[in-house]
Amino acid sequence: MSIDHTKIKNISIKFNNGVWNADTHSIILTRDTSSKLGFTIKMTNNINPDLTLANDLLKKFRINQ
Repeated sequence: MSIDHTKIKNISIKFNNGVWNADTHSIILTRDTSSKLGFTIKMTNNINPDLTLANDLLKKFRINQ
């Protein structure tokens, strides 16, 4: 069976049991050329990372500081 992934406009995700809680988990769809469908779906925990180190690094590269 061949699927033309270039013609996909909508993707529906159905859960067998329970429901998806958007406050605690994110669903990420990415293009994946190694997959037959041309995309991959991943579910991840929503976390609030500490971006202090990243912001400090960006400050070093900004001109107007």
